[in-house]
Formats: sequence, C-alpha cells, structure tokens
Amino acid sequence: MKIKGYVKFILVFLLVALAIYLVGKAALTFYGYCYKEKRFLADEEIIHLVVERVIRSYPPVLDEIVRFGDGRIGRKWYRPEGVAFYKSKEEFFKINKNCCELTSFGRGDSGGNGKPISLLSKLTGNIFTYVRVRYQIRFKGTNKIKEYESYYAVSNCGHVWSGI
Repeated sequence: MKIKGYVKFILVFLLVALAIYLVGKAALTFYGYCYKEKRFLADEEIIHLVVERVIRSYPPVLDEIVRFGDGRIGRKWYRPEGVAFYKSKEEFFKINKNCCELTSFGRGDSGGNGKPISLLSKLTGNIFTYVRVRYQIRFKGTNKIKEYESYYAVSNCGHVWSGI
C-alpha cells in the first residue's frame, strides 16, 4: 500500500511539473520569446525587419475607386510607375521620420483599428505584433509625393508577413 501511495505522489508531482512547464512556455511565447534564437526581439529590431520588407517590395500596390464607362464603380489595383526607390534603410528613416509603430491591432476595413491579435496567434508565436508603417511614395523628376500606410504582422522570431 505504501508503494502505491509513492507512485501516486510521483505521478501527481510529474503532472503538476508538466503543467507548470507548459504554462511557462506558453507565457513566454505569448510575450514574444523566440525559442529558435533563445531571446526576445527588441522593438527597434522588429521595425528594421519590417522596413527591409517595405524596401524590398517597394513600390506598394495601390488601389483607387474608379468609375467605369457604363457608370459602374469599382476598385483599381496597380503599382505606380516612375517611383524613386529608397537606396537604404537609413534613407528611408531619414525621409520618413516617426514612420513606424508597434501595435496590437491590424488595419481596419475603414482605415481605423482592425481586429486585435488573436489569442491563438499569440500562443503559437505566429503574430507577436503588428507594425504600422507610414511612408512616402516619391516620384522621379518631380516633387510629387503620395503618403502611404501599411500594416505588417511580425512573428516572435522576426518573420514579417501580411497577417492575413
């Protein structure tokens, strides 16, 4: 009888230890810990990763409301032509001061705050934060500038993606 009591105690102890371990791991993931790199990413590092992505995919796809010849209204998607490309992250930050902000909300349908990051996304580390980026689309040979805003999702380990 005494051995059964010890076995029961050890099993309960192991289950409690496992539960504490899993809760601790989930909490670290929720708060942005990257297990692959064994560290948290700094806010500045996250912003630099996103700006690299913006520069790599520049110019962005723009959309505008258009009226067709038959009176229908629709949306046109296009990449602007004749843009002046950013030469580096340093140039991007110099031209677009205060461009970037970490936020827990993605883009909303009406341009306002969208849905918050889901609990599942936080617990899996798929989305640690969104980064709102406001920057200028500049055009070669002119003073024409178009202001643009985009949102990017960033995982715990710095994978930048659309978040959709």
